[in-house]
Amino acid sequence: PLRLSEKDKEKWSEKLFELDIVQPFEQLNRPAFSLNEQEQSAKSITRYDGKTSNKGHRATQSHFEKRGWRKEVSDGGCFSYAKKFKQEDIYAFVNIEGMCIGWDGEDILFHEIYFMKIGTFTWYEDKAIPLKDIPAIAFSEVIADMESIAVEKEKES
Repeated sequence: PLRLSEKDKEKWSEKLFELDIVQPFEQLNRPAFSLNEQEQSAKSITRYDGKTSNKGHRATQSHFEKRGWRKEVSDGGCFSYAKKFKQEDIYAFVNIEGMCIGWDGEDILFHEIYFMKIGTFTWYEDKAIPLKDIPAIAFSEVIADMESIAVEKEKES
């Protein structure tokens, strides 16, 4: 929907309704997300920092992989996820704590999300692209993926 004006979205919705076409997945009415005020001058998305997954470890892996993210394995067999946007020559990298091969005893914690040029290593955070320079669709898709899984961490009593 970010590529269409409100008028064009309305016309397409009417046409699909007239032809009795059911969209196989949310297209015209899918949520679209944009930078918040803090992110206008930032190099990373921090709105999910400290949040946890609303699913178990394997379901969290499946969530990301079904949406085009791939594992980025680091030292000790722990991993995070990256999603490529080939057309834009960038990828998003979400820093995740508690996701390790063969271990599912810890809470999953999300941290910052960076966008990098394809070919840049994830540990070069200083090479992150300012969020204001990220194409709206890539930004929105990353936020949509996170919105469907990240929740506030429950307070321990």
